[in-house]
Amino acid sequence: MSQISAVHPNVGGAVRNRERARSTAGRRSGASKTSSEDPFGNLGVETGAELCTVDRLAVRRAVQEANAARHQAAASQRQAADEFAETLALAQAIYLDFRAVANALFLERRDRVALGLYNRPPVDARAFVKMARNAYRAALEEPRLNRLAYYGYDAAVLQNALDGLTAVLMARQELVNAMSRTTEAMVAYASMRKAA
Repeated sequence: MSQISAVHPNVGGAVRNRERARSTAGRRSGASKTSSEDPFGNLGVETGAELCTVDRLAVRRAVQEANAARHQAAASQRQAADEFAETLALAQAIYLDFRAVANALFLERRDRVALGLYNRPPVDARAFVKMARNAYRAALEEPRLNRLAYYGYDAAVLQNALDGLTAVLMARQELVNAMSRTTEAMVAYASMRKAA
């Protein structure tokens, strides 16, 4: 203890109190300085919140895109269905006209069997195509072709009819593909909704 504190005991205590105050203030100042100099001190919390927001926006955008894809696939399916129905109806009309002419021209059993005149046209598209294709191919054989050509069904007309049947099968396959794409789009949209 210094001479001053010996003479005045309270003076020593006051000096010690001032030193403690300076030390505490220095520590506080240093902590405050460190905090102000570190602009990334609370970056972890803010970045986490921002990332959560970005994730929600990404999920929402993915759901919207999946919904748009679902609607687009459904529209494509409706268009494919319309095209298939039109193609099939045209092929059926051409065949029924041909069948009426052939039914009037060929009375012998051999010709009628070859041309499929004893069978009713099937409703199923693939079965109809098979039956009509066999009839057109039989009609391309002589002497049937010669008789049919006189009534407007020459080789070129029959070949066009065969091409029309091929178009029916292609339109049907496109419809099947469109239905598959629609199903996939609906499943993807449902998964996105569930994840969101």
